[in-house]
Amino acid sequence: MGDRHAGRRPGVKPLYYFPTADGVVFGSEPKALLAHPSVPRRVGQDGLREVLEMVKTPEQGIFSGMNEVRPGQLVRVDRSGLTKRTYWALEAREHTDDLATTVDTVRGLLEDIVERQTVSDVPLCSLLSGGLDSSVITALASRAGARAPSAPSRSTSRSTARSSSWTRCAAPPTPRSCTTWSSTWARITARSS
Repeated sequence: MGDRHAGRRPGVKPLYYFPTADGVVFGSEPKALLAHPSVPRRVGQDGLREVLEMVKTPEQGIFSGMNEVRPGQLVRVDRSGLTKRTYWALEAREHTDDLATTVDTVRGLLEDIVERQTVSDVPLCSLLSGGLDSSVITALASRAGARAPSAPSRSTSRSTARSSSWTRCAAPPTPRSCTTWSSTWARITARSS
């Protein structure tokens, strides 16, 4: 076994790992690790708590012994074992911009990330929860899709008394009405066409 290391940039998909007697098994999803014969399919008390309480404890996976690399963390595995170090951390600073500058900055950042995340060769979908964040992201995704159409898109909403009118306002019926969001990407299969 040679020297191996893995890092995770903030905002990038998770990276999971499972230390073994011979090294480490790693992948971007738990199912990739579970495909390896050295990784047991066992959920312990902490993993069950994660599922039932719908919480996400940093570094902890649902399956026993499986860990997640924290954003901004580097995990290194060599003959002496496994070490972790933080190579980047968010630094808090006093906010000094005026309102107009803040609005422009936030709008620019949101437009940029939404446009980069909507590049796809498969249909995307948007789940509107009725909140402001999903509505803003859906509207920006719709606008990004209109500028650079690729695969067809759809949106869906969760109807509640609180959210139904807001959802209708956020997603008018258009040919490319929205694109997928709400913390997880949902891919529409051919069956839903």
